[in-house]
Amino acid sequence: MSRNYDNWERLVAAVLRREQFRELCRSDSLDSSLSSFSSDFASASLSRRTSFDISINHQTEQIPHPTPPRNPYISGGGVVTGAELEFVAPEKVLAWSQRALLFATPAKLRARSQKRKLLNILVTGVPKLKRDELEIACEDFTNIIIGSSSTCLLFKGTLSSGVEIVVAYVPVASSKHWSNSLEAQFRKKIVTLSNVNHKNFVNMLGYCVEENPFTRMMVFEYAPNGTLFECLHIKEGEYLNWEMRLRIAMGIAYCLEHMHQLRPAIAHRNLNSSAVYLTEDYAAKLSDFFYWDEVTTAKMEANPQSNVYSFGIILFEMITGSIPYSDNWLSDYPRGVQSLREMIDPTLETYHEDQLEQIGSVIKYCSNPNWIKRPTMREVCALLREITKIEPDGAIPDFSLLGKT
Repeated sequence: MSRNYDNWERLVAAVLRREQFRELCRSDSLDSSLSSFSSDFASASLSRRTSFDISINHQTEQIPHPTPPRNPYISGGGVVTGAELEFVAPEKVLAWSQRALLFATPAKLRARSQKRKLLNILVTGVPKLKRDELEIACEDFTNIIIGSSSTCLLFKGTLSSGVEIVVAYVPVASSKHWSNSLEAQFRKKIVTLSNVNHKNFVNMLGYCVEENPFTRMMVFEYAPNGTLFECLHIKEGEYLNWEMRLRIAMGIAYCLEHMHQLRPAIAHRNLNSSAVYLTEDYAAKLSDFFYWDEVTTAKMEANPQSNVYSFGIILFEMITGSIPYSDNWLSDYPRGVQSLREMIDPTLETYHEDQLEQIGSVIKYCSNPNWIKRPTMREVCALLREITKIEPDGAIPDFSLLGKT
């Protein structure tokens, strides 16, 4: 009977230790207390197990005893006889402790933590617009003006105030197809673009975030005369004379200089002539409409040095009228095989030869294969300002929704 009492006493002790372990799992200091508890428990259980096993080996019959409560620290569970009683090895205790940690931080808590991180990317100073008013402005999103990418559609619209807009619409059917990382990237893009604040930039007017139906949109000002690429390479495009091209080039340069001088600096991820829009008076408006997914963004180099190179390409394209990256494009000129005069756009009726040669030097400077030897956009602006005599105020549009540059 005394042995039966001893067995029951040990079982009660094990149950009490289980409750202690549960309390530790619930506490905030689980990490610090778990190691000491598990080591104490392991050493105590091993010593008791040794002495207890010795006594069991000398038993000749099973010892009946009352049915104890189910104990996760005893193998088998349910009704446990003296012969079946076995304390769990220390490695099993550690495995259970790790499982308890997982239950202490379930998937829902992790999701909430990620959402809290998203809230740290605050969108301030940018108007939040409603989907229904944008649907009205864009005629139920039927007028696509600039095609589409795999992640974004562009629509032209007119607000009730009469302001013409471009809506960049992310075609995602539901939140199931929209990860937390995409949401963070979307919000970061809004914050980044809203900080540009330059009259030669297609500025952000607002954004739309709704859950039913799932909606992610960015709203920009509209420039009515198409892109620089269209004007240079499509016959129906407006003819750009020499002075107009120089003014456009200076507008792009001043905008890039401004973006690179921001802290942190902002670099354009897809700088080319199709990203340059033209206002009613043919001033340049650098755009960054499209929303790129993470895979595409990772492949797109974006830093001030790469922007300088891309600007050199745009400048060469404006002078020669050649489509970028066609056969022998930009290869013969830096090597001195052809002069810039021989490559000039044949549609240009007049141009200034002295300016042409000086601009040619700037093109070579910007397109240097060694990025370390390329100038900054601030240096490029200083060189071109000396050549063209066009100051920042002369490159901005006559009308802008911004009060200040």
